[in-house]
Amino acid sequence: MIQSCDKIEYRNKNAINYDKVDIARNINKKSNKYNLNYKIMKKFRVLSSVLASALMMTMMSCSSSDDLNGGGADANDKSYLAIRINNVGSVAGSRATGEYENGTDAENHIESVRFYFFNSDGSPYILKKDGQSTGINWLEKSEDLNTGNKDNPNVSMISNPLLVIEGNTGASPAVMIAVINPKSLDGDKLGNGAKTLDDVKRTSIFSQFYTTDKKNFVMSNSVYVDNGVEKCTSIVTGHVATDPDKAKDDPVDLYVERVVAKVQPTIDANYAAADGRKWEKINGKDAMKVGVYGTNDIYAVVDGWGVADEDGKAELVKQVKTDWTDTSLGIEVWTTPNYHRCFWTSSVAFAAGINGAEGNVPVNHSYNDFAARQLTDCAYTLPNAPTTVNADPYASTLTKMVLATHLVYKDGSDYKPAEICQYRGLQYLGVEDVKTAVANNFADYYINKGGTRTKLQPSDIEFTTKAPDIKDYQVVATLRTLATGETLQKKTGTTEEASSYQTVTKKTLQDLMDAEPAQIRKGGKAYYFIPIRHLGTDPKKPGYYGIVRNHVYSINIQNMYGFGTPVYDPDKTIDPTIPSNDATYLAARINVLSWRVVKYNADLDKTK
Repeated sequence: MIQSCDKIEYRNKNAINYDKVDIARNINKKSNKYNLNYKIMKKFRVLSSVLASALMMTMMSCSSSDDLNGGGADANDKSYLAIRINNVGSVAGSRATGEYENGTDAENHIESVRFYFFNSDGSPYILKKDGQSTGINWLEKSEDLNTGNKDNPNVSMISNPLLVIEGNTGASPAVMIAVINPKSLDGDKLGNGAKTLDDVKRTSIFSQFYTTDKKNFVMSNSVYVDNGVEKCTSIVTGHVATDPDKAKDDPVDLYVERVVAKVQPTIDANYAAADGRKWEKINGKDAMKVGVYGTNDIYAVVDGWGVADEDGKAELVKQVKTDWTDTSLGIEVWTTPNYHRCFWTSSVAFAAGINGAEGNVPVNHSYNDFAARQLTDCAYTLPNAPTTVNADPYASTLTKMVLATHLVYKDGSDYKPAEICQYRGLQYLGVEDVKTAVANNFADYYINKGGTRTKLQPSDIEFTTKAPDIKDYQVVATLRTLATGETLQKKTGTTEEASSYQTVTKKTLQDLMDAEPAQIRKGGKAYYFIPIRHLGTDPKKPGYYGIVRNHVYSINIQNMYGFGTPVYDPDKTIDPTIPSNDATYLAARINVLSWRVVKYNADLDKTK
């Protein structure tokens, strides 16, 4: 079942809007940090108290190689380490008023936590158990993780894992990373062996970051850039103490965020177009007038929605570049070191051939898939950030929001499907009318049976979406299967004698039909779409469009016009395309917030 998401409030600013990262105004906000205290004994004992907020899951932050400095106290001494886990977006000053959304119970659920430990050179800090080497550098805790905290509505559970850590050397680990809900990664494919720091940060690529029941969301380190240095690991060195109270006075701060992003559309019921068009209800569904055919007003009725051109894979840890700037990305504030987060990322390239990304192609879905998801349902998707500016965002592999609709017109008191079709530059209302036009176009072709010849009839014509060199929204006519004893003939003479007819193959006719594709909205089915906006303010910069982890893209749909992109086969996977001869568009206001949420108004009018 598709998870329902809470309604998102939004602010409007111009036709297409974004919400700035408001930093200064929040400096004096009350802190929402929650402490996670670990007591580590060397050969190490760690008592951790994990408080996971409703927004994020507990996951270690990361730092640069510059921070991998040395080990800690001698393992023969009893040592302690206190850890305070902060969920970015809930810590003081990191969330602007009205720009963030708390996670649902399912989004906040912690099934298990895996803790990785590393030496100063990034090599695995191998652990022991009962004095024997385990050969691994991680511990996993799954019990006692979800005790509710009724006193604080911003915290969904308290985690209290007791970790017992014994090092294989006389020094403490230098840094540590944690993975929240690791079993959700492609069905528990994180692996059981030891991993280097680079293995976790750079080469851990997966396609699934939550379970099929939309729970157990994977969290990864909050990565950002501070003065040209990537920050990505939690530093253990310098925080180890032989006294538990001293450790609590100097805790290690960890900052975390979800790997996925969330998309949520709504209908702007108060919107009114300049020509007076507005949203109304047809048979209980949202609908808007999108044009006129003949004397009939045509309405698009919203059946459902979805996300197209999704990235199929993502890194476990956010990838950033230290040479990015606000100017180069077009994002007013792209990294906020004081708040341990940033608002841009690299994503796994499509068709990449390295680091487990082979065969990564845009993930798309059928019309029926889109129609099955209601506007009250949210969608989760993986990061998809462009590296360059797209000249035509609609024809790009940017992630897009798709509305599945069907067109209708009013006939008396009833609404009937508006099967608006195009063939050879003309429009038709109904598939049968297109079949008639095709038969008339090939009027010199006959079906011969026993010397009796009959001109092609509309009933002899079928349509297929499987043809070479046609657009995603096009179909081509094809001749029905001939019965036993039937042959296809073309009239080449002027008489009715047999000599005026030449027997030809179906391929001869099919080649001609392939050259003149049609557009058919079967049953009135059509879709509208828009590329999803990010926080950028300059369309000529990469940060204007894109999907970034732990953001919520709130799309307030305002207007749509034109007859949409035709759908003939609702089970065929859609590669979103706008017909070249059709002025169709969707308009929406998109705002990006941080879960962080992104909101914007989508205007499906590409011609504007």
